[in-house]
Amino acid sequence: MRSEAKYIVGACTLTGLITILVYSSEVNIADASNRIIPESIKSSVSDTKSQLWDIVSNFGGSTPGSSKPYIHQNLHPSNLTLVNLTNIKFPINRDICNVSEIGIVTIVHTAIDHQNLRSIIRDTWGNPKIPGVNTRLVFLTGTTEHDDQQARLLDESNTYHDIVQADFHDSYHNLSYKNVFGKMWTSQFCEQAEFIVKTDDDMFLDLYGIYHLSRNYLTTDIYKNGEFVFCPVWYGMPILRDKNNKWYVSEEELEGKDYPPYCTGWIYVTNPKTAGRLAEQATKSKFLWVDDAWVTGILVKALGFKHTNMMEWFVMQGERMVLFKSAQNPDIYHRDYIAAPNGNREIAEYLERHARWCYINQCDSNIYKTKLGQQTKKEKYNDELLERFILHNNGYNSP
Repeated sequence: MRSEAKYIVGACTLTGLITILVYSSEVNIADASNRIIPESIKSSVSDTKSQLWDIVSNFGGSTPGSSKPYIHQNLHPSNLTLVNLTNIKFPINRDICNVSEIGIVTIVHTAIDHQNLRSIIRDTWGNPKIPGVNTRLVFLTGTTEHDDQQARLLDESNTYHDIVQADFHDSYHNLSYKNVFGKMWTSQFCEQAEFIVKTDDDMFLDLYGIYHLSRNYLTTDIYKNGEFVFCPVWYGMPILRDKNNKWYVSEEELEGKDYPPYCTGWIYVTNPKTAGRLAEQATKSKFLWVDDAWVTGILVKALGFKHTNMMEWFVMQGERMVLFKSAQNPDIYHRDYIAAPNGNREIAEYLERHARWCYINQCDSNIYKTKLGQQTKKEKYNDELLERFILHNNGYNSP
């Protein structure tokens, strides 16, 4: 990821039509993030919304939800099974979910030596300022053979109180243990949370947008019955048999040609009841190290329910997310995203401010207003016009 983003978004009103132009410029994104949206776009919104922008720009905190204590007395139980590991131990565990009302708990898969990425998430999008809502941030990891790494991790945990560790070796081929560990931990130690958001430490998530979208599912049967997995879904993905491939799986490990539908591991949303069911099913199903395909594909299939697809809000290019977030506005419809790869602090700060501003001002997008495919002709025209300018003027091919 580049350390600089070279995007400026401008807007002008001409005979009642909004035309959006995107230019390349040598602008440090930290400077741009101080405004979130350019003055030219601010001038196109109503005075009331501009005043709201000024309020949100200076908004330094949030009004928390209920702070009634919710204490987990035993943080080191002796009877838990993680997949096929009995009596799993927690070298590090914290009562992170210690209040009675939690809107979102974000579970981040992290490597032990990724301290910088954890710092970026803590300081930017991982602790959103959603008025009236408690959120929690949890970094998951396994163990290391290096005493110095473990000592640094313990010091970090003692400082921030947001790391949980289980006693399986932290490695790529043990990601399925880490994945199920997150499900088990939340179902045991954050069972009062409304939603669980799972991601990796090299991502940016718009937790404001995710929180808003999640409201639609609280009263649904799939949520109540523990059948809720909301994610970008991969369909018809082949099981790779080339021994030189990173994701090689042998016939002995898994038979068949294709995986069942499964989630990208970069972002998915579930709830504690569903997480508990997946963790339990993992103790009954044949183990597979390809974690996303196993946990959100094979285990979901074994439990007999289907995913809710969020592909329209997911993008695989971080630069594209910066462009589209920059174009958001309460008065001009344009599509938006809630998840994209990112490991850059300045970009994370910039995107988090955009996300917060849009939550307060209810930007006219597929997150807060109109779903894709349900726009008016005018909204669709303006959306397509904006997208062509954004992509063309920043080196992308227009769709």
